[in-house]
Amino acid sequence: MAGLKTTLAGATVSISTTAVTLPLNAAAFAALTFTPIGSVGNLGDYGSAPNMVTYNTLDTQVSSKAKGVEDAGELSIEVARIFDDPGQIAMRAAAATKFNYAIRIEYADAPSEDWSNTIMYAVGPVSGPQLLGGSTDDFIRESYTVAFTDQRPLFIAPVETP
Repeated sequence: MAGLKTTLAGATVSISTTAVTLPLNAAAFAALTFTPIGSVGNLGDYGSAPNMVTYNTLDTQVSSKAKGVEDAGELSIEVARIFDDPGQIAMRAAAATKFNYAIRIEYADAPSEDWSNTIMYAVGPVSGPQLLGGSTDDFIRESYTVAFTDQRPLFIAPVETP
């Protein structure tokens, strides 16, 4: 079955309830307990990208370039602040530590009722909250950053479910 183009509407973002140790594979991620983060309004761009390294030699006028170590990226998560939302409480608690936490995003992109959604897992330290400004017509918002570390985000593609 062909996949569908879809929006982020209906996606859920969750954080692990405890700090994690890397590396984690699909089974290890799936075995973790996650708490959904309520009132997520925006997700930043994310994904891994290699550093481009350059070396200049005396005998040429053009630099040599190559791919270096990959940066796994980082994800900003913006929420409308709810002081007693369990997921937001977990984000605040994680941000108060130096430890790595797992993030799970489940996209609402199943091609039919007989299929699962795409799931993305990643791990890193959490920073924040940064309080976002605004005016009288803006919600009180917070922004957190999860700095993905030591391994690329892991995507689990939709599968047909019996």
